[in-house]
Amino acid sequence: MQAYKNAQETPANLGLDQPVKNVLVIIPGYAAATSRIGEGSTLLSAVGWLWRVLTTGNYKSFVQQYRDYYANPRSSAYMAGAIGELIGKGLPDAQVVLACPAQDDCPSSWAARRLPLPAARSDYSDVVKSLGTGVTFDAAILAHHDALGLGLYPLERALLAQFKDVFVINGRRRVYRLDQPAQQAHKLRRFLAQTRLAELLMSYHIDLLTFFLKWSNQPRKS
Repeated sequence: MQAYKNAQETPANLGLDQPVKNVLVIIPGYAAATSRIGEGSTLLSAVGWLWRVLTTGNYKSFVQQYRDYYANPRSSAYMAGAIGELIGKGLPDAQVVLACPAQDDCPSSWAARRLPLPAARSDYSDVVKSLGTGVTFDAAILAHHDALGLGLYPLERALLAQFKDVFVINGRRRVYRLDQPAQQAHKLRRFLAQTRLAELLMSYHIDLLTFFLKWSNQPRKS
C-alpha cells in the first residue's frame, strides 16, 4: 500500500507519476455516531446484528464511550492544518477545492474554492458527482478525523467509484492511498472499534477462568 508516515515524507504529486493540478479535499467531520456496524461486509453486518440483539443497553453505552475515547478524533480545524501541511509539501502548485460541512471550522487559506458538504448519511454518490461538476480532479484527499475513518465507508465507496486516485490523511497525520485493499483492511478494525467484541470475549474468558480456578481450589472429599 502506498503510505507515508506524515506530510513531510509524502513526495511531490503524492507519489503519482503525473502532475496533480486539481485536487478535491473533503473534511467530513467525525462520523462515528452515524456508522453502521459491519459496514461493507455481509458477514460482519450479520455478526453486528447479533451483537445488537444480545448485548445490554449498559454495554452499548460503554462501547460508545470507549469507542470515542480510543478513536481520539481531531477537530476539523486540526485536520485543515494537517491537510494544509500536506498541500504545501506535496502539492504546492495544485488548485484545491475544499468540501466540508458549513458549520465546521475549516481554516483553509490553501483552498482556491470552498463547497458545502451535506450532512452525514446523505447519498454520497450524488454528492461526490455534484462536487465534480465542471471540474476534472486529478486526485481526491479525504480526512479521517480518527485513525480508522469510522462512519465514512459510504463516502469512501463513492470517492473510489468516481476517482482513480484517492488518498487519506488521518488524525495521526498518516497519509496513504485509499484503495480496495486498504478498505478491506479497515473493515474488521472498524467492527472491533464499534463493538469492543474483543474485550467482551475476553471478559467471558476471564469469568470462565475465575470459575475454573475457584472450582479447582475447592477441597475434595476423601
